[in-house]
Amino acid sequence: MKEKIWSDPLLQKHIDKRDLVTIYRFFKDNKSILNGFILKKSADYLLLQQIDQFLPNGYVVILRNTIDRIRCNKYDKAQRKILKAEGIVERDDAIEDHIDMSNWLAIFNALRKLDFHVIAECERLPEPAIAIYTIGPIRRISKNQVSVQCYDPAGKLADVNTPIRFEDLTTVTFGDRYSAIFRKYLVAP
Repeated sequence: MKEKIWSDPLLQKHIDKRDLVTIYRFFKDNKSILNGFILKKSADYLLLQQIDQFLPNGYVVILRNTIDRIRCNKYDKAQRKILKAEGIVERDDAIEDHIDMSNWLAIFNALRKLDFHVIAECERLPEPAIAIYTIGPIRRISKNQVSVQCYDPAGKLADVNTPIRFEDLTTVTFGDRYSAIFRKYLVAP
């Protein structure tokens, strides 16, 4: 597990200035790059409004100790200028006010209350396991895990829920275009 935790003053500066940042995370042979605005931080988590091809694309809660690098350079600043000209920098929602980020249990309780489908990822599982990617509605939450009723690429909901241990989670995405649109066309088991 990575031990670097990004400094609170640096993160708060990015939040206050509404900087567009690029977050780099590396797992074995896998690289994850997230682009967006940091909305909120806690001791262990960041809440990021994702930006994809100059459009908002939901939110992701990131485990802070999985972050290798946070970039805010001239490229990010140029993109932010474009986003500002497109009216995307200013926001009228305040999703961060509704998400308690003290732990995964609180995060999932908030997301279930807000009726979001989630994409939960476990990117640092040992070999031979591959990164687990689970998408669907939150069905059960306990002290140590969440259960998600997954759906497949054809939109068919699984008969059983998939349990995910909090200790294995690295990110949870919600409010993104993919899950928000797909949920309207799901087929019951």
